[in-house]
Amino acid sequence: MYKITLKNIKSINYLEFSFPDKNGVYLLTGGNGCGKTTLLIALNRLGDNLAFSKNIKTSTAGFDSFRDAQIIYSTEHDSVIYHRAGIRWVPTPRSKSNLIKTFPCQNILHLSTSGLRFYAQEPKDLKDQRHNAVSDEIINPLNDILNTSKFNDLKYIKIKSPKGKQRHLHRDNKLYVIKDPKNNYYSEQNFSLGERLLLNSLDFIEKIKERSLLLIDEVELALHPIAQIKFYDYLTKIAKEKKLTVILSTHSSSLIKHAKHRIYLENNNGQVSVLNNCYPAYILRDIATEEDFRPDFIFLVEDIMAQRYMHYLLSKYLKEINSKIICKIIPVGGHKQVIELMEKYPTLSYPKSKIQSMLDADVKDTYKEVSKKK
Repeated sequence: MYKITLKNIKSINYLEFSFPDKNGVYLLTGGNGCGKTTLLIALNRLGDNLAFSKNIKTSTAGFDSFRDAQIIYSTEHDSVIYHRAGIRWVPTPRSKSNLIKTFPCQNILHLSTSGLRFYAQEPKDLKDQRHNAVSDEIINPLNDILNTSKFNDLKYIKIKSPKGKQRHLHRDNKLYVIKDPKNNYYSEQNFSLGERLLLNSLDFIEKIKERSLLLIDEVELALHPIAQIKFYDYLTKIAKEKKLTVILSTHSSSLIKHAKHRIYLENNNGQVSVLNNCYPAYILRDIATEEDFRPDFIFLVEDIMAQRYMHYLLSKYLKEINSKIICKIIPVGGHKQVIELMEKYPTLSYPKSKIQSMLDADVKDTYKEVSKKK
């Protein structure tokens, strides 16, 4: 069991997060200020020694000191505490500073909401005019996610590094270019914001190693809901192929309803509960509009009395099993109408398994007779 505990940092008094024990894509969600970004920073520290100093801003003006903050990494038998001392975050005890290297991930990539996400290479200081091929690992998902074919001719040109600097520009000095319908090339400077963000994301994870931890903050940025779903499905595919653990933070109701694994942070005056595999309706009741909200299961009954009785039974049962499932009970009319509606109701959003009819006991004999017929 591997855990990260956050104490007294920003809006968080206490948050305990268990590192996923299986590979796959995990959706991290919750209201604004619940702790999603801070948790991603703590996860990024598993591979980046500067994660705290770069992402948790401090000052000497009497605030942003994080004097009482603690970020604790724990294994089954040991733990190490990081706290701020001066301008650095230091481990206690220092002898346990290598403990975080035992967490089950070989490499960590963190795609935050910083400038790199929005980055566009400037088309100047070209090394040459050679148009280099872009890998299918970028072209194919770009086309598929954005429902287009225009990236078939995507190329890149190498840019010179600034003089006097011993480092490359972002993305290994690549300037992406593409043809317009008249066969004239234009650069990524003129890509749409959604295209640019997705291109930067795909470039960032193109050569990701097996068994890596991939963190993406606000994965839905500038993407249409359908593109969000397709990007999620693409990440699910590569997570399976490369045995990755992918954690995506989001407020997107489309993704929350689509995702297989959901982690919901529920902040109650600083005490943050981490709810794993939380049903969408419980999450969306707080962070979605009324149009996005929908229950997890629908029960069709005959009348108001049956509705009240079903509500009592379900409340009692869900409390006993400590479940966050949200159910809606709809009174319909006679038993024939209940059954007819149950047959017609299923849609893509509500498969048959999500809709149940609960009939009154006085139709038991009728039901037996009907069930005997071919």
